[in-house]
This record gives sequence, structure tokens and C-alpha cells, in this order.
Amino acid sequence: MTGPSIALSHTRLDLGEGRPGEQLEGSFTVSNRGSEPLEFKLSASCGCAFVRPMAGTLAPAQSQTITLGIRLPATINSEKSAQILIRSNDPHQPQVGCTATARAPAPWEVSPTHVNFGYVLHEELRRRPRRRLVVRPGQGKHALPTSAVRVQTPGEAYRVRSHASPDGTLAIDISLRPGLADGRYTSTLHLGHAEDPALISIPLDAEVGPAIALVPATVYLARDRASGVYRPAPLMAVARQRGLAIGDLTPVNWPEGVHLRQPTPQSGRVRRYLIHFEPAAQVPAAGLRLELQAEPLGERLQVVLLAEADGLHSAPLPAQPNLTREN
Repeated sequence: MTGPSIALSHTRLDLGEGRPGEQLEGSFTVSNRGSEPLEFKLSASCGCAFVRPMAGTLAPAQSQTITLGIRLPATINSEKSAQILIRSNDPHQPQVGCTATARAPAPWEVSPTHVNFGYVLHEELRRRPRRRLVVRPGQGKHALPTSAVRVQTPGEAYRVRSHASPDGTLAIDISLRPGLADGRYTSTLHLGHAEDPALISIPLDAEVGPAIALVPATVYLARDRASGVYRPAPLMAVARQRGLAIGDLTPVNWPEGVHLRQPTPQSGRVRRYLIHFEPAAQVPAAGLRLELQAEPLGERLQVVLLAEADGLHSAPLPAQPNLTREN
């Protein structure tokens, strides 16, 4: 062929498996199949990869071995690919490429990879809701038996128990502790071995609350510009328990001038209300916490009222147990 002509021994390279953070290397060959010298330059598509040499000149029929490497991410069960671009003076192929891939598989297969208890009622906590993780030996060259698994207990909201099976699997039972206050509980279960105790991370999530919830839990009030009276504020009661029809919602020791009204008679899993205010009613700058009794279960629910101050919302009341918790 007249002029320089580039040829690659590989356009795809599998660098195999490694451990997180390890650097894996491979090589391919650049050849000149033309009749004139071939000049080339190489570049990698990401900082995780390197190539050497970065440039060169090949006489006709000459070849050059190119070494490339990829550094794996620090996380387990990851894969990294890099594109190596070769630009040359070949008039027919001024740019060619080689794609390299490396993997860091987990030593075990874990299912599921996220544990979500969903919304858990107070009375359900007494039965200790449970979810199960199943751990099996991995398939890669760095696979380990499940007997090497070390489990880190994920905070105070969760209990963990492990059970080994004769078939080589490991069952990890995760349950919620009884007596948890209202709120959302997020945490992480770490699985690892002696050298890396936090190799695999499993997010845990649960929300604990009453059978009937008030939406919103915090109501921001605005005054009517003409009268200065607080405008009616919408409030919903939502049944979180299956099959539960909400009964009456009764205010408990509400201050004078604040009333709960239901615009139209309703029944079912959702009831809509309005909080009304008389002209003399005032909400402190720190907010006002109101209590209601919800039928048919007799649960006591709370809603917080916050009034606008100079066009801005005032600071909320001190935190209650319905905040998200990290465990």
C-alpha cells in the first residue's frame, strides 16, 4: 500500500479482574503496513488509564508494542473502561482506537442490594419486622467462601443475626428493634473480611409511624393582607394501615380561636380538613404544636403551626422524633 498504513493487533482488550484500587495492565501492537514511515500519537480517555509509549515513528513493516493500564475504582463490584485513541498520518485511517476494560467483582454475591422496610406501624414493631439478605460465594478469581464474611451491626435501630447453611450460603436476618420512636431510620450494613471489613455496603431504610398520619406535619400560615387574620390552612389525615377507615379527628386542648373544620362529610382512608382562625388568634414566633385524637384507634397525633414573619417563615420548634435518623 502506498503511503503509511496503520494496523492494530486488538481493538478491544479485556484486562481481567482485580481488587479495588489495583492497576491492571495489558498490551497491543501498532504496525505499519504501508510503504512510508508511520507517525502516531496516543491518548487515553480518562485519568484512570495510561499508555506507553505515547508517540512513535514506524518504518514500513515495523511494529511497536503499546502497554496500557487501568486503575480500578476503590469500590467493589465495579468495572472501568478506557478508550485509547491513536492519531497518525495514515491518510485513510487518521484515527483508530482500542477499548480496554477491567473489573473488580465482589468476592460474594449479595441479594438484595438494598433493604427497605417501608412504612412500619407502631404495633408492627412488636412483631419485629424482618428482612433477609442472602450471601453466596462470588464467581470471580477473588471469590471467597461465605465463612469469611464479617458483618458490622448497623446502628441501634436494627438487629442482625447470621445463619450459615450447608449449601455454602449465608442468611443475614435484619429486624427493627421494638420501641422505636416515630421517624425515618437510615443506616448501612457493611459486609467484609478481615482485611477489608467494609467491602460491601447495603443501605437500610425504614419509616416508623402511626396508623394515621397528618399531612403536612408542619403547616405554614399566612395572613390575609386586608384583615390580618390567618388564612385557613389545609390538613389531611391519611390512613397508613391497610383497610383502615379514618373516623373523627378531634382537637385536644387547642387554644381559643383555633378550630378544625371539615368542609364536607368524608369517609375512607383520606380525610381533608381546614384549620380556621378567629381574628384574635395568634401563633407564637416559635410556633404552635397542636394535638388531635384520631378515631377509630384513639391515636394522638401532632401538627406544628408556623406563622410568617416579615414575609419569611419563623424558625421551627425543637426537633421531635419524626426526623430522619442516621444509624
